[in-house]
Amino acid sequence: MGTRLIGKLFFAAGFVLAVYGLSEAKPRIVNAGLALLVTGVVAAAFNLYQHAKARRTDRRPPEP
Repeated sequence: MGTRLIGKLFFAAGFVLAVYGLSEAKPRIVNAGLALLVTGVVAAAFNLYQHAKARRTDRRPPEP
């Protein structure tokens, strides 16, 4: 749950910061925004991996 929220927040903040940097022609802000975008995508991918891993271990073999 935590990585899901962090991923969404970083993704949104990175998008806003990158658009602001592009509109003001400030390359450092654009780079910071892109770094936040990448961090958000990595956090979302990690959350997806953890979700799939937990789902796989929750399955138990049927009892005879």
